[in-house]
Formats: sequence, C-alpha cells, structure tokens
Amino acid sequence: MKRFHVVAVALVAVFAVSMAAVSAASAVEFLLALWLANGEPVTAALLVETEGELELTSLNAGGLGITTKLLCSGILDGWVGPESLDFISELLSLNGTLIPTTVLTGTPLLCANSGNCTEPEVWADVPFETEVELMIDGASTILVDLLLKAGWYAQCLILGVTASELCESPTEGTAGEVTNEANGTVAGLLSQAFQELSGGLKGTCSLGGAETAEVQSVGAGITLEPGVTLSVSSE
Repeated sequence: MKRFHVVAVALVAVFAVSMAAVSAASAVEFLLALWLANGEPVTAALLVETEGELELTSLNAGGLGITTKLLCSGILDGWVGPESLDFISELLSLNGTLIPTTVLTGTPLLCANSGNCTEPEVWADVPFETEVELMIDGASTILVDLLLKAGWYAQCLILGVTASELCESPTEGTAGEVTNEANGTVAGLLSQAFQELSGGLKGTCSLGGAETAEVQSVGAGITLEPGVTLSVSSE
C-alpha cells in the first residue's frame, strides 16, 4: 500500500447505543457490528485502502430531466476504528494521484461516460462517515457497511451544456453488503436492489432534487497493511 497522507481529523465517538433503523415496509433492523484485525477487535484506528469501481447515477442531472451514468475507478483511503466505525478521508486515481477536496480545482477523477455524460469529471465530497452493522430482515442476517455521510461532485457535458452538481447519500444512510474474504480482505457491494431490500432511499443532488442520486459498486475490496487480515463480526 502506498504511503497514506494523514488528514487531521478527530475520532468520531461511536454511538453509545445500537442503531435501530426500522423500515415499516420491510421491518429491517440494524445493529452495530465490529471490525476485527487478525481476528481480534480493533482497538485503535487502522489505515485501510478501498479500490474498486463505482457507478454514479443522476436521475435528473443538472435539473435538465436527463439521466446520466458515470463509471469511476479509484482508491478511497481512510481508517477503521474500534467497534463499528470507519472513515474515508481521501480519493485517489488508480495511479495514486490525490484528487483535491476543493471541487473544480486541480486534477479531478476522470470517469467513463456510460450514459448521457460527456467528459465526466468527479471530486469526492470527503470525508465519508460509515459504520459496519448487522442487518436483520426477518430470519435473514446480512453484514453491511452503512454510509452515514457520503457524496460526490460531478461535472460533464449534457447535450452540449456543461452541468455540475453535488450529489449526497440520504441522511438515513446507504447500506452496502460486506463479506469476509478468505484472503483476509473485506469485499463490499452497493446495489440499487440491495437498497430496496434494506429500505434505503435514493440520495439528493443539488440541482436534480431529492431521490435523484444512485450509487452502485462494481467490485470493491477493503484492505489493511500487508500481513494483517481484516474482517467484520456481528459479535
């Protein structure tokens, strides 16, 4: 893993009580889970790196009534902490270039147009605040990573017009399924189908309005430094 550029942030206090977010329609409940390093509960912040692809969708891009889709590949740097807490503080390109936190400055993340968005450029609205939880849906239990605060700023040409806006996850959180891999990493999967299962809402875009933002992952792996295994536990 490349050298991590530490952002000066204070550890956010873990919720004193388990979160119980219940959807009346699906009766889904969420309970706090635990991060483990080498099979033991994490006791201090440990640096992690997530590499993968995200599909970013705006259902009313720029308020123009057009759906856009961007496919972005990159690296998210941050840490996992005691109990359920994890945090993302930086976005980098796959070649390790740090994407500025101030939008429309420096080198953006260059993404692929997969629908109505020419010359797409993206900046992450970091930091992201997330935590691992156990989702209970009747007799089924699924480990998830809940994005409590996450967003991105996208700019592209739509029908020849330059449009840019900030899109954010819903305040209720966006849940992505996580699984423990045999190689000591944690795999994450965000999908709209899983959002519907977990009772989640779509996000909000500054010009498009409420419930116009969707984010899905196309393979993502969370890793610690070489030689240290990472996993999530419900106990």
